Amino acid sequence: MLSLRVTHGSKSEAETIGLLDVGGAISDWRKVERANPEWGQEQIEEELKKIRTGRDARSEALPDPARFDRIDDDPDEA
Repeated sequence: MLSLRVTHGSKSEAETIGLLDVGGAISDWRKVERANPEWGQEQIEEELKKIRTGRDARSEALPDPARFDRIDDDPDEA
């Protein structure tokens, strides 16, 4: 198995994390851990809560893709 070691906090590490994320090959926990190697479990958990809260807020703001009507459709004009 090839092991790629780069300096944490470097541009290369950020790119590696990004590539692993796009490929679905890294968990949120591992992303935070690799980006912040000096953090302990408690700090990582706190960051994960913030990430999940942000995701939830964004997903609630998106229209439901199962609906076929447009957001700007006026139901009174139908």
